[in-house]
Amino acid sequence: MRDLVLMIGTNLGDRESNISTAIHRLNAFFGSPKLMGAIYETEPWGYDTDKMFYNRAVVYTTDLLPFEILHVCKSVEIEMGRRKTFDRRYENRIIDVDIILYGELVVNELYLQIPHHQLTERRFVLEPLNDLIPDFMHPVLHKTVSQIYLECTDSLKVKKIDRDNYGADLQHNIEPAYSYIAIEGCIGAGKTSLSTRIAKDLNAKLILEQFADNPFLPMFYADKDKYAFPVELSFLAARYRQLTDNLINMDLFHNLVVSDYFLSKSYIFAGKTLSDDLFRLYSVLFNIIKTKLPEPDLLVYLHLPVEKLQSNIRKRGRSYEINISDDYLQSIQDGYMDYFRQESGKRIVIVNTSSLDFVNNDGDYRYMLDIISHEWPLGITRI
Repeated sequence: MRDLVLMIGTNLGDRESNISTAIHRLNAFFGSPKLMGAIYETEPWGYDTDKMFYNRAVVYTTDLLPFEILHVCKSVEIEMGRRKTFDRRYENRIIDVDIILYGELVVNELYLQIPHHQLTERRFVLEPLNDLIPDFMHPVLHKTVSQIYLECTDSLKVKKIDRDNYGADLQHNIEPAYSYIAIEGCIGAGKTSLSTRIAKDLNAKLILEQFADNPFLPMFYADKDKYAFPVELSFLAARYRQLTDNLINMDLFHNLVVSDYFLSKSYIFAGKTLSDDLFRLYSVLFNIIKTKLPEPDLLVYLHLPVEKLQSNIRKRGRSYEINISDDYLQSIQDGYMDYFRQESGKRIVIVNTSSLDFVNNDGDYRYMLDIISHEWPLGITRI
């Protein structure tokens, strides 16, 4: 396994969105990045244009062969609309994914040079790398990135984008297409973390489920058969009360509501935890109160395999969740899918988040923001 250093650049369209989309697609091949630098606004190199570039350095760890990596990079460019010419002309571009370094490996072929043959001449590459991996050793020059950066004579302007104002920038650049968005997922999918960050950055009203207030929950995980009915009734009452308080009354200070659950979650869980007789009784009550609340304009479901859900559950360390079984998590995940297939009149986007880290990775987070700003058709859309 080697450290692969890529530089992603764009100067057309929504540049930050282009970069986040490229990183998301690269993650499908390389996994989550080992390191990811800031975004830099840079003057065009090698030709004249009034369109400034955004560039970002990303480090992955992989064991793919060099030409396999090249194929991945070019495939991502083509998927995003890049039509690269082969006469070496520089031009405006929707996306550019360059291989800069690959551990100590040296490749010198017609269409692939590693390290990148113009690395020492480009400040827009060296400055981001110097901030991210200053001690990385060039395998041919036997100098660190920091040393090469100090020796670079390129005078083009390179400016780091101020990430302290990231949330403020998003309020101006992201326009959600909906007024009420629910972020859903199985236990451990990250819905609360994502909902909280979106609400903060977009000045949205945030509704978080108050699961800790349910006195039956620890007892339910210890004895599901005995405590299933009281725990489901308690959740239904608490969710209904909270959503009524937050959705029925007009909020003059927020144009967007973001919640980490929707009321039908109660119906889905009850269908998996209650006996047939108790579920029929529960359904009567649920269907009465369901009509009194507005439905989300968009439901985003975060889909993770059970093993990753379990990993997240262990990380947050709630004592009463330690013994949740794989079978139970899978049954809940299946319950969501069964419910969604019956709801053709709702906008439901199911996102495979296996290769995303929207908590620690700004590119992955921006990708999720792009999803809530898109106008989706009614029915299920899988990403």
